[in-house]
Amino acid sequence: MKSLDQQHVVVIGGSSGIGRATAAAALERGASVTVAARGADRLDELKQNFPAIKTEVLQGTDEAAVKAFFDKQDAIDHVYVSVGSGYQVHALGETLDNMMPMVDDRIKAAILAAKYAAPKIREGGSVTFTSGISAHKTIPGEGIGGMSCSAVETLARSLAMEMKPIRFNAIVPGATDTPFLNGILGDHAGAVKEFFRENVPAGRFADPEEIAHAVLFLMENRFVTGTALVVSGGHHLI
Repeated sequence: MKSLDQQHVVVIGGSSGIGRATAAAALERGASVTVAARGADRLDELKQNFPAIKTEVLQGTDEAAVKAFFDKQDAIDHVYVSVGSGYQVHALGETLDNMMPMVDDRIKAAILAAKYAAPKIREGGSVTFTSGISAHKTIPGEGIGGMSCSAVETLARSLAMEMKPIRFNAIVPGATDTPFLNGILGDHAGAVKEFFRENVPAGRFADPEEIAHAVLFLMENRFVTGTALVVSGGHHLI
């Protein structure tokens, strides 16, 4: 028997990168998988490659839409919220209106997924949020993003107590070789990867599948809750 046989895994924001890799890995381990994300074109491409995955267009920060999405789901075992924002913004160099979307996307998606998924989650189930290495390591220009990452880790710890026995955790990925990150880095991608080769213990970015493996660990290990699991290749050490 595969480790996720007879289980239903929902991925919010899973049309590419880590979310997509997590959905594919859960499917391989026997789960039925539903992916909800805002990019219709990427969902269509995901469906073409993985016909067994159910897909739905969803804006994870729209409360009415998130409620409607979870209301029509059958029983759920695990939810992974793969929602974040790209940012390199100095806290004193932007207006508040420009900064807040970088905070809101990650935090609102986590809160709404937890609120509306919880009534459907079966015994032994879990919810995993996506944090980031800037919650554990001071990176100039990422103070706003780091704040949002720290917030979802705090939320996971609190909900692990408030909503037990549902397990709540956060995955803390380091730099991961995804279209999302490469798009943010743009022309600087090569220089950043060279810095990682020379300075970070693992010497490279993570593959999305490596982070997905850690997300599935948080789903499968029923003794892990209230934890922020750092998977950074040692980047947090330097």
